[in-house]
This record gives sequence, C-alpha cells and structure tokens, in this order.
Amino acid sequence: MSLSPNAKPLSQRKRKLGDERRKAVDEE
Repeated sequence: MSLSPNAKPLSQRKRKLGDERRKAVDEE
C-alpha cells in the first residue's frame, strides 16, 4: 500500500516531463 501512493507521484512527474518534451518538439 505504501508503494501505490509513492508510485503515483512518480508517474505524474514522468508524464509531466514527457508533455514538456512533446511541447518542445512541437515548437521546433
């Protein structure tokens, strides 16, 4: 149960990074 809440923020952080990278590629 401790892994669930801990993995959630990690997944969101990875998703945010991917979104920012996608935006940069779209701008290029």
